[in-house]
Amino acid sequence: MESRCAYLLITTISIMLKMKRRDFLKQTGLAGTAMMMPKFVFSSADYLNALNQTGNKLVVIQLSGGNDSLNTVIPYSNDEYYKLRPNISIPKKECLTITQDLGFNPAMAEFHDFLQKGILSVITNVGYPNPDRSHFRSMDIWHTAGDSSHFLTEGWIGRYLDTQQNAQSHWAIETDDSLSLALKGKNLKGLAVSNIETLYRDSKKAEKYSRIIENHDEPLVNYLYKTLADTRKSAQYLHQELNRTKVQRTFPATDFGKDMRTIAELILSDCETRIYYTSLNGFDTHVNQKQSHFNKLRVLNEGLDAFVNELRDRNKWNEVTILVFSEFGRRVQQNASNGTDHGTAGNVFVISNSLKKPGINGLLPDLTDLDNGDLKYKIDFRSVYSELINKKLGGNANEIIQGDFGKIDLFK
Repeated sequence: MESRCAYLLITTISIMLKMKRRDFLKQTGLAGTAMMMPKFVFSSADYLNALNQTGNKLVVIQLSGGNDSLNTVIPYSNDEYYKLRPNISIPKKECLTITQDLGFNPAMAEFHDFLQKGILSVITNVGYPNPDRSHFRSMDIWHTAGDSSHFLTEGWIGRYLDTQQNAQSHWAIETDDSLSLALKGKNLKGLAVSNIETLYRDSKKAEKYSRIIENHDEPLVNYLYKTLADTRKSAQYLHQELNRTKVQRTFPATDFGKDMRTIAELILSDCETRIYYTSLNGFDTHVNQKQSHFNKLRVLNEGLDAFVNELRDRNKWNEVTILVFSEFGRRVQQNASNGTDHGTAGNVFVISNSLKKPGINGLLPDLTDLDNGDLKYKIDFRSVYSELINKKLGGNANEIIQGDFGKIDLFK
């Protein structure tokens, strides 16, 4: 099958001469993808100097659908939890003990191990004012670090890229076919690629077609040629990096496990990337939640187990911080279908070897003081972003996250 790059070249050249550049990008779906990447700089001394100053890589894991925080970190000492969830609650005897009041879902044995090793912070009751219970709108708010009354077009990671001198798109990579709003800046976007080897093979196939439009006088055609050339360069670079160092552990055969394997291999090869972004879907548990939620948490648990221990074995773990979040939690009371509906506040997990205070960071969920049946947030998610930007990414959160959202002191 012809590559997407070649296909676009062949089928659009005849019509794009009549189109404005903005309309062309919108119609062909190039905006926000690998094809939008500006010229690659493969051996940037400025980048290496900046990386040496920060010495960190951030892995962001998005739990899409709205993870049920109360069945992830269970308040098993609270009778109200069992009263409101008679069919979907997790029995105390099955919980993995965190404190005398809280325990992990039994699917999270490795998270429990991370806690025992002092590399996990469980941040409770995380959210934002005037929460929105729509998947799309709430995710936009988390992606942009905005609030429920503003609609922003740049994401928090994209704005971080915009503030970094000599930044390149490959400083932020998302393991998907399309780029999340979080990685889109005003001047620079991250790179979305679901399969590096496929991108590499397709870019090689497209090379012969690129010669057809090389040195064309039409600016739009010339632009397409340049973006295709840049994509070939980036694909070749990532292909080389991915094949330089292979993992030694067996990673799960799930999509999430494969994504974590790819990220691990790029980190092990010292790839020039600061932020890796991936998603695990399936957390919209309206019906028969208990088993499906357990299964999803197990996928997360097993993928992170292989990832963290691979980096530990290879002396790379000290360079990495992991953020796990979801767009909202679930309602406190179960619904009539033995599931839970969209809620508000939830848990955020930070996994790192440099935590100042491992364990529970925040208050116990108050199940008697609710916001229309939902948990009230106590910690604004933007304070977590700010801490990561300032302490792990070498950025200035005041330039990127507008407003005062309190402070959370996570790292040494």
